[in-house]
Amino acid sequence: MKSTPEVLEEVVNKQNAKKKVSKNDFCMLKVIGAGTWGKVMLVRHNESQKLFAMKVIKRAKITTQKQVEHTKTELRIL
Repeated sequence: MKSTPEVLEEVVNKQNAKKKVSKNDFCMLKVIGAGTWGKVMLVRHNESQKLFAMKVIKRAKITTQKQVEHTKTELRIL
């Protein structure tokens, strides 16, 4: 049988796993790449302090150049 702290930790982990992440959860550090449709930034997660790469895409350029389906596919893959 699990102890109370173990059960509480499991509940918290499940809640955190379902939490939506937004750009406000990150601190933008610097641009590490730029391209036609946007840029890739180095970011730090505010809560865990882990580093990630975040791709920022200009929506207007994607829709005008008919790349919406390509972008959706990339999002599903990543």
